[in-house]
Amino acid sequence: MLYTHHPMPKVEAKVHRHRQRPTPIPRPRFPTLRAEHHTYAFDRQFLSLRISGSGSQDVLSSGEARALYGFLRRIYEPAAQPTRPSRQARRARRHSSPQVKRADTHLTMPPAAEEQQKTGREFQEYNGWVNYPSWSVFTVMTSYEDTSEALQRIAGQRPGGRGGVRRAVLGSVEHWKNEKPTPYAEAARTLVQDFVMHGIRQIAWTPVYDTLRGERKEVGEANAFTTLAYQLLAQADWQAMVKDAENLPQADDLLRGWLEDQCFTWIASPDARKQTGSVGKFANTVLDAYFQVVQWEEVAAALRGE
Repeated sequence: MLYTHHPMPKVEAKVHRHRQRPTPIPRPRFPTLRAEHHTYAFDRQFLSLRISGSGSQDVLSSGEARALYGFLRRIYEPAAQPTRPSRQARRARRHSSPQVKRADTHLTMPPAAEEQQKTGREFQEYNGWVNYPSWSVFTVMTSYEDTSEALQRIAGQRPGGRGGVRRAVLGSVEHWKNEKPTPYAEAARTLVQDFVMHGIRQIAWTPVYDTLRGERKEVGEANAFTTLAYQLLAQADWQAMVKDAENLPQADDLLRGWLEDQCFTWIASPDARKQTGSVGKFANTVLDAYFQVVQWEEVAAALRGE
């Protein structure tokens, strides 16, 4: 991991007091993270992560920046203020399991409770929202100015705002996956990456590794993501992945890192997304499970500022 040192220019305070604030990074849009007197700002235009503090700035580029930013975001954002008014949070709790209206799409979309039973994954309230997928859809899609403005216009349509938002988001993701033109391609890619990486963190790695090395006969009563991870790793040279592990937790981390790398490749490569292999099956299973439980009415209400 390489860092490039860029000293910040000194400014005379008494002459340019109004210019003491650092020059903004182009289109950061995601909330800036601050910890221990350092600022972490992600720049999507150049795919870099700028770490500022103590009079200097370091820039980390490429996919490592995306991975590190996602990690930092998970650490610090849950402690932030809810992204919606408390009235909406209470409303979300009262309507946490609405039935999905089939008329909104030609896709077959089972209710959230059915999807949770199928995947073994129950989504809890998150950051003032009814669940993580709903929060992520709103946060990611509104982090891009053009996408945010378009979805706000769609959400404001009465009736049909909820269905319009849902079709726009799902349609943009499908177009991006199939490399078809969409004005929301960048937002769709970020949302897919966010869901897939979050899904990997839901895997129970201990039963996966124990089953691989013969300590147990099967993974057991685990969620669908854990079972798919085991099936994927069983087809790969998992022994080579963990050969340098000094203990069981390290082995779990190495297996998780390998799966993350495979999914990053799937996300970054249109050719990889066209394949029907185990990695694609895992990624699409995660996406289906997460999109099934998105509360689109809550997303549309937040886009309207309610």
